[in-house]
Amino acid sequence: MTCPTCQGEKERAGIGCGPRGFRPMILPCPTCEGTGEISDERARWIAEGKRLQRYRLTGEYTSMLTAAVRAGVSLGSWSAAEAGRVDPAPLIARVNA
Repeated sequence: MTCPTCQGEKERAGIGCGPRGFRPMILPCPTCEGTGEISDERARWIAEGKRLQRYRLTGEYTSMLTAAVRAGVSLGSWSAAEAGRVDPAPLIARVNA
């Protein structure tokens, strides 16, 4: 599946730190790690992470920290699940319990 972040371009413009300090650079896409494609499983993680984010924003817990505390997980775990960097299914199960 084509990477939704870079649209298969494999790179993104960003700010990088080089020998001359911070400056605009072309960097490998952080989602697909420069391959231009993601697995079906990763696509599912991203879609479910967006669903988790919509749940948070439309509910009473608008901050990630509040949602994470209520779910009994770390802020980093919640953030990674929303961003699709990890499988959000276990977190969604906790929220729906």
